[in-house]
Amino acid sequence: MRNEATVATKSQVVQWLRDGLVPSDLDDFIESLAGRAIGSLCGQKLMVKTEARKYRLTDSQ
Repeated sequence: MRNEATVATKSQVVQWLRDGLVPSDLDDFIESLAGRAIGSLCGQKLMVKTEARKYRLTDSQ
């Protein structure tokens, strides 16, 4: 199928994603992305967990 694909513009790809994704797909993606971002920031000591599901940015000093 890829061999038969035509060239697409960025706006066409954006529209395809809008047409193909349902809000629950985006919710799951955003939840996963937020978790990875928090994990990365905590790993770099830029954020700390204060209590269950709550985090604080560390001082930049």
